[in-house]
Amino acid sequence: MLQPIKNWLQDNALLTALLISFTVALLSLISSDIIKTPNINVSDKFLHGLAYTGLMWSWLFVFRNKKTIQIKLFLFIGLVVFGIILEFLQGGLTTSRTADWKDALANAVGLLIGMISFPFLYKLIFKPVNHI
Repeated sequence: MLQPIKNWLQDNALLTALLISFTVALLSLISSDIIKTPNINVSDKFLHGLAYTGLMWSWLFVFRNKKTIQIKLFLFIGLVVFGIILEFLQGGLTTSRTADWKDALANAVGLLIGMISFPFLYKLIFKPVNHI
């Protein structure tokens, strides 16, 4: 049942990562007046970390066959810069949002969590379990 979904994800990894990146950028720059969120008592920093964990997972999946430290370092630095740029854009382009270095730090922590957890997640989802 899940095999078609797994096949689609493998065939469209780059598209998925680009869409997730676009979504993170859009949600970072859209006016907070437009987004109607339920009143959930959760930290903004937690949401930043969660979003960037998923962002890292998506990009690591694109490069899943290249398991070098250089790829991981490149992705980490690139996505940290992506987050910092979005923070500056929030401060300069929007009126309802402000740039916050703590958000950029939460993004980086999310990226680290994504990098550390990806091998376990990948194995759990994509590697078959041999039953005896």
